[in-house]
Parts: sequence; structure tokens; C-alpha cells
Amino acid sequence: SPFYLAKHELTVAEFRAFVNASGYQTTAELEGSAYGLKDGNWGWQNGFNWRNPGFSQSDQHPVTCVSWYDAISYCNWRSQNEGLSPVYNIDKSRKDPNNSNTGDNYKWTVSLLPGAKGYRLPSEAEWEYAARSRGKNYKYVWGNDEKPYISGSKAANVADESFDKKQISWHIYFGGYDDGYVYTAPVGSFSANELGAFDMGGNVWEWCWDWYDSGYYGKSQSIDPLGAGSSSYKVVRGGSWYSFP
Repeated sequence: SPFYLAKHELTVAEFRAFVNASGYQTTAELEGSAYGLKDGNWGWQNGFNWRNPGFSQSDQHPVTCVSWYDAISYCNWRSQNEGLSPVYNIDKSRKDPNNSNTGDNYKWTVSLLPGAKGYRLPSEAEWEYAARSRGKNYKYVWGNDEKPYISGSKAANVADESFDKKQISWHIYFGGYDDGYVYTAPVGSFSANELGAFDMGGNVWEWCWDWYDSGYYGKSQSIDPLGAGSSSYKVVRGGSWYSFP
């Protein structure tokens, strides 16, 4: 079914406006750490959060180190800020019985409010449809080329020649391609896909609404599926600046 999708990823400036207006603290700030890269090692890094992801960012870079809870909280705030009905009912007092993630310290019970017209995360099916330029049979967001180009222009911020200079031994990268950024890039720095959406591949991973289930689409409804009813993880899509082919 038709839906609206933001043209680019949420920026640091947009997220800061939310924090300044509401006083919200992200889960990374509350816990004192976030997942990231430090000294060539991936893992939970003390002191990492959206203000300090381990590298410098401007206001026009995509915000990172935000959890799924942070993302839905932002959506509700922006809806209310623009006079729209919030999409999510967020019950922080009740543990979600559908959440089997033993490392989740929150387990808020979150449900969709019927008829709400505010901001929300896309379902994975919606994300996939948009990433494939309305569902085309493409291998990558930019098409079927093995390197991230659209009509000769660079199309993604991924693990490339710039990233390889960091000499992280385990990774594979897009050889012969240099997007010019070691870490994140300002949103919209590269060519949009055929739908007009930027950074659907690379830059930062993007949250979807759904619980993750590897076998879900073999048994789901074919129109507007919303994901599994329970799981340990929420879906992230799109890869990021450190993602390889």
C-alpha cells in the first residue's frame, strides 16, 4: 500500500532538537556505552553515544548510537510536535512478553495505535520495497553493479578504499571505490535511488518496526506484512559505512 518515507536518514541536528525539547536520554547515555569501533576493535565502547560515536560528526551527518526505543520515542515526539497523532503506545511499566532478548534491560511493551497518522518506522517490507526502487529485482540498492555507482556517480558510503586505510584486518571492502569518507557522510551526499531516497545502502544502519524472523516471509501475508509476533531482535537494514559487499 502507498506510504511516505523520509528522503534521507535522520540527522544529528534533528535528533538534537528532540533531545533539547524533551530532555530525553538515549539508552546508550543511560547505560554508559554503545556498540562501535575503537582502536580497530568492534564492541561495546564505554562513553559512546549519539553525541560521541567515536568519530566527529556535523549536524548534517546521520545520527547513530540510537536504539530502537530511542527511534520510536523520536517518532512520537515529532508527531506531537507537528500536531499529528502518535503512532506508538509505549508502556514502560510492563515487560513485553514477546521480547526474548536476555540482554535488553528495558523490554518496553510497544503497540501500534489504530488510525494514527504520525511518524513511524517503516516495516521491513516497506523498507525493502523502497530500497529496491519500488520492488525491482536489484542485488544492491544502486542496482546490479558490484560497485556503488548510479549513472557514473557515487551512490553509497560503504567500506571502501578510505575505510581500508584504517587497516582493520578482518574486513572485506569495495576495492577500487573511494567514497571519500572513512566514517559517516552528511546525509544526501551520494546519488539517490530511482525512488529518490538517499543512503538506503550504507552510511548508517536503519531501524525497521519488525521483530526479526529468518523464515517469516515464507509464511506471512503477502500484503503489508508487519513482521513476526515475537523474537529477540528488531530488524535493521541497509548496512553502513563499515559494511562490505
